[in-house]
Amino acid sequence: MIFVHFDGDDVGSSLELLLLDEDVELARKYSDSITRALELVRDTLADFGGADIFVLGGDDLVVALPDSSFDMAKIEVIRRLFFEASGQTMSAGVGLSSSEATQNLRRAKLMGKNIMIASPAVLRFRSMKKLSALALAGSQDRLYIFVTSWRPDPYVNALVYSLQHFDIAQVYFASIVENDYGNEDDRDDEQADHDGKEEKKAAKSLNEIKTGIEERLQELAKGIYTRVYPDGSEEEVEIGPEGAALYKSCVSMMERLEVTSVTFPWIDLNRRLARYSEDGHGIFDVTALKNNLLVDVVIGLLSRGSTRIFAFEILKTGKPSYDERDLIHNMKEKGKRTPGEYVYRNLLENQNVKSAIARIVSRSLQVRSLIILTSVVATIIVLIQIFYARSWPETVVAVVAAVAAIGAWLSSLRSAK
Repeated sequence: MIFVHFDGDDVGSSLELLLLDEDVELARKYSDSITRALELVRDTLADFGGADIFVLGGDDLVVALPDSSFDMAKIEVIRRLFFEASGQTMSAGVGLSSSEATQNLRRAKLMGKNIMIASPAVLRFRSMKKLSALALAGSQDRLYIFVTSWRPDPYVNALVYSLQHFDIAQVYFASIVENDYGNEDDRDDEQADHDGKEEKKAAKSLNEIKTGIEERLQELAKGIYTRVYPDGSEEEVEIGPEGAALYKSCVSMMERLEVTSVTFPWIDLNRRLARYSEDGHGIFDVTALKNNLLVDVVIGLLSRGSTRIFAFEILKTGKPSYDERDLIHNMKEKGKRTPGEYVYRNLLENQNVKSAIARIVSRSLQVRSLIILTSVVATIIVLIQIFYARSWPETVVAVVAAVAAIGAWLSSLRSAK
């Protein structure tokens, strides 16, 4: 069984404030809205096969779900339903026991509320459950989308393209927390505490960005795009049945995938990239990554032999519109010989990058060859000194060494010019 502990955020304090203000009628309406929202959550959970709700009161609900009917995506839907019905956000803790679920709920509250926290064991269970099904279908690639922008549209483009063209088994939204130190050993206790707070803030921000991406996909699947203008006003625009069908198929695919958010500090970047790229099944999207982090990520992946590093590039002339006109359903992909309005570019398929990699490899081989040759020569010299001291082999080696030294000196002068 998997346990989930739901709890409305700031429900009690909001109600207490109304009572302190002696606004009895508003307090009654507010209490009724919370009750209705919780009943909606209860009824939704009843559709889960074998759900056992054993705590329901106030703004708390605790449920035990059979392994077969547990789905974290549906838990997120429940949290959204509560918000839509009451106007209050809801946090959730997920665990393999009621106490573990409650502990994770407490952690969610401390991390800023309005998030769901699940134990690693639950995530591993869910991953194994979904990956076993995906393995039967031949899917094995993992898509890592590096996140820095708050706008969901660039991620939607990259996500939709990848789901349509690759066999994706897992999707990771990855956020790198930048800090002002260069080495783990440079941190004192105060800095470590500050960094911990920054990582919590980043985790909360990443969760909000991920939610924004999912909500954008959901509304696009319904054939709608919400334009937001600089003055804050909004307008719903219809995108047409073909576009809606594209996004609907992607939403359906996402529901079958393992989707995870990952936040880690910049100093941990090398270790993370090594782990993500070690088996060759990582696909890395850097479309919306900041320039300073872009260099770190791309160079780090290149040094580990990763060859699938992509960015979604819009080729349309003129300024970007920053609305549905810049989404993938409204643009034609550029072919090798045909013009188009976008390309999902593999950064390594650039001729300049290929030439740079070839030079790096060539120099690396040269250095490696020189090291091996130097070791061999040194070994020969040592053996001659031991077994043939003051003999003609020693003289020959001395002459060769002198000629090599003069040649190296002349070569260095030529290189300097």
